[in-house]
Amino acid sequence: MSLYPGVESEVLEMTPEDPMEYPPPYAPNMHLPEKFNVTIRAVERAKRLQNRILQLVNVYYLGVLLEIEAGPAERDRYAQQLTSHYRITAVRLYYLFELPGVKQLMRSKRITLTTIKRLTSQEFQDLVQRSVEIFSGAEN
Repeated sequence: MSLYPGVESEVLEMTPEDPMEYPPPYAPNMHLPEKFNVTIRAVERAKRLQNRILQLVNVYYLGVLLEIEAGPAERDRYAQQLTSHYRITAVRLYYLFELPGVKQLMRSKRITLTTIKRLTSQEFQDLVQRSVEIFSGAEN
């Protein structure tokens, strides 16, 4: 059974019109090791609180750290500290919501980290392309 339609609808969800936007759990002036540790703690806290949205948002910010802020050597070192589940979902969430951002992620109603991880590689690639088309204005 394909997970694509459900995730696509979440990526394209338009309500609420002006969702709250959670900032990163770290301060911009922190060094990468500190940002990484603070974000891991935020993910763990959201999981303990069973807060699906906060889990998604904080794992997205892990993806930002891995894909944007870390250099290649650092990326490998930090990625090795994560389980494969978090490593895969962090990178996937980052690329799925890179253009629309956290506000769009806040609109999600049903997706979970597991849903994102269970996407096939082809479904993931198709969703990233769809997101780029929609949020870069290519589809009018």
